[in-house]
Amino acid sequence: MKWIACKDRMPKEYEAVIVVIPKSRNKIAFSWWAKVGPAGKEQVKWFFDTSDEFCPAEEIIYWTPMPKLPTSTQ
Repeated sequence: MKWIACKDRMPKEYEAVIVVIPKSRNKIAFSWWAKVGPAGKEQVKWFFDTSDEFCPAEEIIYWTPMPKLPTSTQ
């Protein structure tokens, strides 16, 4: 798994990824980002799959793509 710095490259908007939240003691979460707010004043916010919570863009500094799902069932 390779971690990507947000300052280097962001995932596509609404793409589900895994992120590191350093202010939460290096918490790892499933997340996606979107621009929110009125036109011309949009802000980037990260949202979390497990709740209605979100955080400002500057709180997420690393992300990695979701792992591939298994292709077979047993």
